[in-house]
Amino acid sequence: MPLCNDIIKNRLIRFKLSTPDQARKAAQLLADVPGIQRTEVVDPYNLQIHYSVEVLTLQMIESALRDVGFDLHDDCLLYTS
Repeated sequence: MPLCNDIIKNRLIRFKLSTPDQARKAAQLLADVPGIQRTEVVDPYNLQIHYSVEVLTLQMIESALRDVGFDLHDDCLLYTS
């Protein structure tokens, strides 16, 4: 059986500085997505997310945000645990 740390991941999503307040808007969008455990706005350009890898992948989250117009930093998804 997997440990909680194996299925719940924490990531910092960085947005480009060209568009302010993307982190808050992305947090609102992701709040109701199945598999997203929690979002935390660090500042207007950084969003901490906690998600279940049983439901979502990092690539799915990144792709969904880009598809709806968010401008992610090139090294946007940093591993934090």
